[in-house]
Amino acid sequence: MEMLLKSIKRQADEESLHKALQAKDGEEVCVTFPAEKKQNTMMSGSPEKPDHISGAELRNGRTYIVRVKKWMTEDKMDFNRSWNNGKGMPFRVMYGRVLKETRGMVYMDLRVRRLRTDYCMKCGRLLTHPVSRLYGLGPECGGHYHINPFETKEQLEEAIERIDETLGAIRWSGWIAKSGIEYASEVK
Repeated sequence: MEMLLKSIKRQADEESLHKALQAKDGEEVCVTFPAEKKQNTMMSGSPEKPDHISGAELRNGRTYIVRVKKWMTEDKMDFNRSWNNGKGMPFRVMYGRVLKETRGMVYMDLRVRRLRTDYCMKCGRLLTHPVSRLYGLGPECGGHYHINPFETKEQLEEAIERIDETLGAIRWSGWIAKSGIEYASEVK
């Protein structure tokens, strides 16, 4: 019994473990294992918010911010070759409207907009540097390499405006597998 309990990778409640080890043969025992703390994150680095939904819950005619799995951005992926003329999504985080819906896919018209995020909107990697968080893009995807070239707040605001214009011009329409959506949040 002791070997069995120790083979379980999670830490058991000490009191219930002690009682189980002291139990006589044939006696029923109960060992409590505390729940593992699992933290889901989308764009903020904080636990999953109640308004986050799965891809299966997206509905026709509604607007969402979606974060897709990496394979949805790969042009050579079989799904994208078959359903999207070989064009994967340009960013992992985009927003837009569901135009069509099937049981397993949604057809969306998507755009990019800069979001306050702890994850790169292009590749999905964790952003650790303040300049990257400002852009919503990592140093490689954003081409800034953590350089803050701004001396005044006005220069910074102008640069952010240019980034917003550049990102706003990026559009993509295509089919997204509902299973390829990590998280979605409805925009109201």
